[in-house]
Amino acid sequence: MSQSFQIRRAQPLDANVLAEVHMESIRSIGVKFYAEEVVKEWAAPRDGIPYLNAMQSGQIFFVASSSSVVDGSILGFSSWRIEDARHRIAVYVSDRASRKGVGSALFQAAEEIARERGAREIHVDASLAAVEFYLSQPPERLNDSKGCGPFYRSAFEDHFNGSRLSSQSAGILSLEA
Repeated sequence: MSQSFQIRRAQPLDANVLAEVHMESIRSIGVKFYAEEVVKEWAAPRDGIPYLNAMQSGQIFFVASSSSVVDGSILGFSSWRIEDARHRIAVYVSDRASRKGVGSALFQAAEEIARERGAREIHVDASLAAVEFYLSQPPERLNDSKGCGPFYRSAFEDHFNGSRLSSQSAGILSLEA
């Protein structure tokens, strides 16, 4: 089966689309995990300025675009940055791209940059909506031979299995190895 999408590095002209995809992801997927008022606040309208500023500050974004010549729309994005001396990754996909390999491909693109930049561990910015996604990443990618060492999986599982976060919690978590 061939991929129906392509991954590429985001460009400054993508900033407004990143904002749209981010809001759409929260509204369509986040609503399954958070109260309506939380989703409304989290997905408040925004423009591309914060994404453009992040790019200019060194954050790297990747986008998944539909391979359709007619459509060509952005299906999701991932980002990589260093914050507080930690390599951080986040992934957002639209509901129509959910469970189709888009998020995994975006995660892998951001992960590759982190590894190239010397990451020994990767910290994931995740909401409750992403728990299943991150736990589904293949163990061989989480503990591989590329020098990254033990990945975040056990801390991630402990965090959520320990019920330290309720389904009504808002915001983004930083999950560490």
